[in-house]
Amino acid sequence: METNLTALGAFCLLLAGMFQLSSVGRDSAKYRLVLLLGAQMTSLAPLRGAMQSKARAQVAAILWVVGSATIVVGEIFHVGISTVFFYSILGGMTGLSVFLIVLQAGYVENAMRRYLLTHLREFAFSFEDNLALTREIGDLFGLPSAHEDTLESYVRKLRERLGLKEPQSKLFGRRAPHARV
Repeated sequence: METNLTALGAFCLLLAGMFQLSSVGRDSAKYRLVLLLGAQMTSLAPLRGAMQSKARAQVAAILWVVGSATIVVGEIFHVGISTVFFYSILGGMTGLSVFLIVLQAGYVENAMRRYLLTHLREFAFSFEDNLALTREIGDLFGLPSAHEDTLESYVRKLRERLGLKEPQSKLFGRRAPHARV
């Protein structure tokens, strides 16, 4: 017994829809309110959510194209495939989707590190005034806080890990710590 490619394309579109739905609404109303009111961010969660949303939407777009093309080929050429091959492809696509979710999570973490490092090297950031965000940045870069760490020692280790210079004393000038001379 043969199965039409249209069913395979429909399954691909179903997967695309699931990826698309998982990417919708990742930036919360709280994050938008912080932007609107000009408050300071206290977590990397909105950045992570936005980047995951973008990655999942890109996978969804690829699946939409593949699914649509499969349906078109199936309907125009009336191509059939064996039932065993059909279910093998369905299983493979499901496994690939799970693999892409795992791969996308790793990609987002690496991209966050790159973007954040570039930003921190270009713009001054007061680690001392943003303790929760500082700890989250440290965790992202593989520097967990130890029980014996003081704020100063942890910030110094984080700056070393990121390759950032120590900021100038606030007593002697207000120049940004990473300003180029």
